[in-house]
Parts: sequence; C-alpha cells; structure tokens
Amino acid sequence: MLEIKHTIADGEFRENVTKSGSSRRRCKLDEILHGILMEVRAKQDANKRLLGAAYKDDGFIFARANGEPYGLNYLTTEFPKMVVKAGFPKMTFHALRKFTCSALMNDSVSSAEVAKYVGHSNVTVFYNHYAFLGLGHKLELTEKITRNLGIPLGTESATLS
Repeated sequence: MLEIKHTIADGEFRENVTKSGSSRRRCKLDEILHGILMEVRAKQDANKRLLGAAYKDDGFIFARANGEPYGLNYLTTEFPKMVVKAGFPKMTFHALRKFTCSALMNDSVSSAEVAKYVGHSNVTVFYNHYAFLGLGHKLELTEKITRNLGIPLGTESATLS
C-alpha cells in the first residue's frame, strides 16, 4: 500500500497534513509498481550503508542519493524535462493527472470513483475541475441516444418528425 499523508502548500512542506481529509488516502500497488519501489528501497539501503552517518533518512520514498529530500519545486521543474526526454509530448504533472482522469472515465469508471482515486473531497469539486473529460464516453452516450431514436448510425443529418 502507498499512503499519501503529507503535502506541499503555499511553498512549504507540511508533515502529516494534507490539502483535505480525502487527500489522505491509501492506494493498493500492483506488482510492477511494487517491484520498482522495492528497487528504490534497495538502492537507498545500499546508499545508507555506503554513506553511514552522512545519509539523511527522512523516510521518503524518492530522495537524492544522500537521502535528502528533493526541493519543493523539483517535480514541477523536472517532470516536463523527463517527459520530453522519454519522447512523449510536452506536458505538466497536472496535465498527466487530467489525462489519467480522462482515461479512467473513458474506460467507464464512474466519476465518483475517479474523484475518490485522485483525492477530491467530493464529486462536485471533481466536476468543477474535470467536467470536460470523458469525451469518448459522451460520444458513446450520444450513439446510444441516436440508436434509441431509430436514427441509423453514420447518417450525416437526420430529421425527426
């Protein structure tokens, strides 16, 4: 399990405090992600043995080689560079979050489930930020309505009498 229990707000790290109660959540890890995290942990353990007392262990999963946490803006500045280096289109970390929400909704995951997964306090807050997502699902609904009205799919225009 991965637990979210800290946040960065107003440019400062806040320990054991999250943006909202729903932001403090636990996520079950799949085998691949669990394996990656175990590799990170093994590397940290090796660095601890190598550096001894010079290793700063604050218990973070992702930290510098000497254990020091990354700066508050590290993800904001480095993520776009990593994306380009990996050969993906330019995007921010938050754009990846929106993409994930959209992909889940297009895969017929309910808005309530997606809202809970990304840590929104309620579905209304989620809708305020992501109501435009799920276009594939909206197209599917439109096709169902069209079929129920008896309009053949693929017609460019149809008139209802």
